[in-house]
Amino acid sequence: MDQEPGTHEEIQAFAATFGTSFPLFAKADVVGSTAQPVFQYLTAHLGDPKWNFTKYLVGRDGHPFKRYGPKTPPLSLEDDIESLLVAPRAKL
Repeated sequence: MDQEPGTHEEIQAFAATFGTSFPLFAKADVVGSTAQPVFQYLTAHLGDPKWNFTKYLVGRDGHPFKRYGPKTPPLSLEDDIESLLVAPRAKL
């Protein structure tokens, strides 16, 4: 999709200008035949991301639970996260 034209190093440097103090993942494909395996798994179950900042929630059993759009505030996932945390653990 090439939405981010920079290299991994350029992206890291750009993020640093905003004072980021958390680790960033390396640039990776999230759709198509070159998508990283985790995104192949998530999109097979929940569909492709709508745009940047699409969020995927996965239960502690490893099963994809829900996809949220880019404009969904992260704090609005709280109820879903809490419901997954109280759900019984699946037997593996």
